[in-house]
Amino acid sequence: MIVSLWKNKALLNRGKRLSGHFFWYATGFGLHLALPQLVLFPLCLHFMGAEAFGKFIYVVGIVSMVGLAPTNGLTATFLRNIAGVAEERRELFLRTTFMLAACLVGSILFLAILTCLFINFFSEQGGDVVLWTAIIALAFAAQNMIGVGIVDLRFKRRFRTAAFWQSIGSALAFLALPALFLIGNRGVPIGFSTGHILAFVLLLAVRGNNFVSRPYFDKAMAKRIGATWFVLSVSVLFLLSSHYIHRTMLGLYASYEMVSVFFAVSATLTICIMPISLLGLFGIPILSTHNSIERFSPRFCRCYALAAVGAGVCFYVLVTLIARWPLYLLYPAVADRAVKLVPIMAIGISMTVLVHVVRPFIIKFASSRTFLLIGIVSLISHCGSAMVLIPKWGLRGAAWAYCIGNVIVALNWFGVFVAKFAWRINTDNKGTSVDSIDPGSKDNYDR
Repeated sequence: MIVSLWKNKALLNRGKRLSGHFFWYATGFGLHLALPQLVLFPLCLHFMGAEAFGKFIYVVGIVSMVGLAPTNGLTATFLRNIAGVAEERRELFLRTTFMLAACLVGSILFLAILTCLFINFFSEQGGDVVLWTAIIALAFAAQNMIGVGIVDLRFKRRFRTAAFWQSIGSALAFLALPALFLIGNRGVPIGFSTGHILAFVLLLAVRGNNFVSRPYFDKAMAKRIGATWFVLSVSVLFLLSSHYIHRTMLGLYASYEMVSVFFAVSATLTICIMPISLLGLFGIPILSTHNSIERFSPRFCRCYALAAVGAGVCFYVLVTLIARWPLYLLYPAVADRAVKLVPIMAIGISMTVLVHVVRPFIIKFASSRTFLLIGIVSLISHCGSAMVLIPKWGLRGAAWAYCIGNVIVALNWFGVFVAKFAWRINTDNKGTSVDSIDPGSKDNYDR
């Protein structure tokens, strides 16, 4: 009886710790995502008008097609493999990852700005869109570096500190509003980017020693990180870029005003799915301390899969009932047209529940090749449906393309989870993420 009480107390304490971790993890991601979606963007739409705001969101969509993909692959590599690196070499692992990110992001940013300037000055296609793209690229470069700069905090479960750094960029991005009033519509991208750049400068001022202390780079480790990073980053690029193809094609084939209408619905649905999305993202750093899927039995995985299906069905019913209220509250200028798309796009967003709940297991325990195949399917399903439906049916075609793409992608993620984990037979395969990042490490489990 005493043993049973002790176990229950230990389980309760573990639950309290995880609850506290999740609270701060959700706070960081929630502020990072919700501040723009709930406050900044609705205010920009109100003061800029649907046409100008649509242009701004169109530019954000173009940049987001690359977005955080370059360093998301690096952070995923870090969290997949940090448990297999000797403790005394983990700081070197972080510094090597950060230096790789700096070189990668700097190169991409240089090419992006150079291309935009060339188009603007030497082509008739120049204008606000091209210049705004170059400016917004600065914001996403800063976000990439902040993401890498705090990845070690997530592994160490210092979620409160990570929440601060993750949300400060979104808070400073509100400089877009005073810039709007001072210099007009072009002040929005300038203020938005300035806020994120200031957040990165502040991170360097406080945590710079974590990234530049000697030895600050390991060539052998970097080579192995690069091999895994490339596959994961390409996979993330395929996964993320496909979600912005709809607004990009609407801007090309319809109007920037239609981009505003579509964005209002997708942003509202994203807010509705945020609690489930946060739970899924929270699972990635939590699983980073485990070396094998054998920690989770096939029976647990099957029950987990059934619960995911039930959650998806319940979410569809809920979101179709409540989505119109935040839509009218946040985006009243376009809500009358946007609300007609909710029943269609709600199907797609409900299917993403399956993605959010199984993603931590696949990212941690599945092979990087599996993740790449999922990314390819995502790109083809979203881009293919968008290219077929949007040019002919415009806004309604974009809604159906969003729905079809999300359904196909969700079934793909869920099918991989069921096949590899819920119905696994070969118990000799421990499900370890074999990347051999630091084979010289005595603690490395990839022997």
